[in-house]
Amino acid sequence: MILLLLFGSLAQLESLYTAGRYAAVDEQSPPVLAEVSTRADSVRVLELHASALVATGRTEPAVAVFRRMLAMEPDKRLAPTAVSPKIRAVFERALLADRMRSVPDTVYVRQPVPLSVLIPGMHQLQRGRPAPGYVMAGAVAAALVGATVSHFAYNRAYQEYLNSTSLPDLESRYRTADNWYQARNAAAIAGALVWTYSLIDGLMHP
Repeated sequence: MILLLLFGSLAQLESLYTAGRYAAVDEQSPPVLAEVSTRADSVRVLELHASALVATGRTEPAVAVFRRMLAMEPDKRLAPTAVSPKIRAVFERALLADRMRSVPDTVYVRQPVPLSVLIPGMHQLQRGRPAPGYVMAGAVAAALVGATVSHFAYNRAYQEYLNSTSLPDLESRYRTADNWYQARNAAAIAGALVWTYSLIDGLMHP
């Protein structure tokens, strides 16, 4: 009798999910999870719960539920043909988060860093923040151009300084080479600072 009741609870949860009653699945999953007695049933309840959360747009809670499911069954995978791409994408996030957790304590990885975060301004543009995105991209581009131009100018001025023979000309050419040297360093530092700010801003606004 007890087994029939337990089966009925899980079967009812399956029916609610199939009928698209995702809010009811979210509400009923915790008590059903407390009732089931096997690991397989618990894993299924968590899968239904997480899938219902994805369907209602609650991605982060769904990731957390999928991670609970993976804690029970680390080798669990979703059927590629029976599960929607949206749900599989959230499951992959949970799977990746669990893999990151296995990294040694000496290496701290909170989340995967998208490539756009590493490109100054790109992440901001993709997240609908064009003003800071264009400013950061433009500033880094200008710094890169400035550093490149001043680097070649410094090399040329320094070579002219080395080739100089008169003392007045020597001092003048040295000052010119030094000015280009300072300009190159300033452009490189400015570009690095803007890139660092863009990276921090991208990580703080995923």
